[in-house]
Amino acid sequence: MTKIQEELFEKIIKLKPSIKVEKQTKDGWESMSRIEYIKINDNSINFYNFKAHLDTIQKRHYMNQFCLNEISKDCENRQLSGKEEKNKIKEKDHRFHPNFLIQCEYFMFSIKTIFDTILKILKYIFPEEDIKGFGQIQSWNDDDKMKRLLGENVEWLDNFNKLRNRLTHDTIAGISSSFNHNIKAEVLTYSKRKLSIRKKNEQSGETFQLPDYFEESFKKTDTVISNFYELLLNQKYNDK
Repeated sequence: MTKIQEELFEKIIKLKPSIKVEKQTKDGWESMSRIEYIKINDNSINFYNFKAHLDTIQKRHYMNQFCLNEISKDCENRQLSGKEEKNKIKEKDHRFHPNFLIQCEYFMFSIKTIFDTILKILKYIFPEEDIKGFGQIQSWNDDDKMKRLLGENVEWLDNFNKLRNRLTHDTIAGISSSFNHNIKAEVLTYSKRKLSIRKKNEQSGETFQLPDYFEESFKKTDTVISNFYELLLNQKYNDK
């Protein structure tokens, strides 16, 4: 746990929310519920939801670290000595366990969930601002909250979001192995696991070397989460 994260969570734990009794209606039945609220920048926030969203970010990021460790165990990227070594590798069985694919898809889903949750919290605490979603990244202004949190990672998130959105009930991630021969440099390299997600009616798509692409994505997500925690820490909290 980082120092900023620790300070933020300590601050949240010390908050004393106000309690409101509200009428709830479900399936024609009415009941009274006690709802806890805190104020952030003078905006009333459901305390339970706020803590649940922060918990989602924390747990998703933790699970992604676990998934990345597991994914990395079945990945290999190295330079080969020549065609003889290449032929030996070709003879190997490159099939992957279903868990590998499940972890890859979960990893991508989880990162998207983290950013969706951050966006949701920003809309809670800055209701007066027109905070645009990820489908409008190209129209973000320099002073938009999400763009400032992302910094130099805006383009990465835009591309990642498009890639993630290709995952549907009809399209799953593709996993392949590849060899790359740089004739000029006389270098032959081997990648055991590459990720691709084709667009609809697309014969082939861009491939991403694993675990490198996921390691980069994890680090960028970690940076944005840290920036987000720092932003939250610097807001005005009124517990009454």
